[in-house]
Amino acid sequence: QGIEHICYSVDRGQNCRPYFRFNLTNPPIWSQHEPGDTPHTVGRFLHALNLCREIAGLPNDPELLHGLRKHLFRSCKKGDGFAWDDMGYTPNPPLIFMHHQREALLGLVAIWQILEEDQAAKNYAKALVTAIDVATKENGTFPQACLGQDGWQKENLAPTTSGRLISALITYNRIFNDPLGLEIARRFAQQILDDCFREDGQLTTAAGTHIH
Repeated sequence: QGIEHICYSVDRGQNCRPYFRFNLTNPPIWSQHEPGDTPHTVGRFLHALNLCREIAGLPNDPELLHGLRKHLFRSCKKGDGFAWDDMGYTPNPPLIFMHHQREALLGLVAIWQILEEDQAAKNYAKALVTAIDVATKENGTFPQACLGQDGWQKENLAPTTSGRLISALITYNRIFNDPLGLEIARRFAQQILDDCFREDGQLTTAAGTHIH
């Protein structure tokens, strides 16, 4: 049922771009595209399909797999390593949301595993991990939650954005045998322990409200 949901939650007229938001309960029924379509939901769908393939198999749907691949690669092709949103929240231009880099990384790993060692996916994954490393070396985490053409944004700082990347970095390290993934994961884990937890285990205010 989960795989079927993915197959029916994409826009076949736009290379299987996921719909981000739905109203399925009160007429009129609708679905719409938003900045969260890609790379965020694209990466989630690819990761889910990858996790399910040994249990339920992949759907017989080449259009879906190659469409999701196309969207994710488009997010990664700017050359700075990060995966960009391709839509902005009105009236703002598209940004790189650090919150979405986990999904991008897991999606690239999925493409590598699903599509028989797609070399472009490996190259994009390595570039993404390198960009994460450069951005977080100085402070142990990201300077801000978003990066745009004019630099780091000064609002919407999400202290636990790095925390949600730890498992993806460990997965990347395991699949590609790249020690940089584990090095960054350790850095993020230490930053989270130092900033977000008191000695008695209680959360600090730095943990925020969207906890990862």
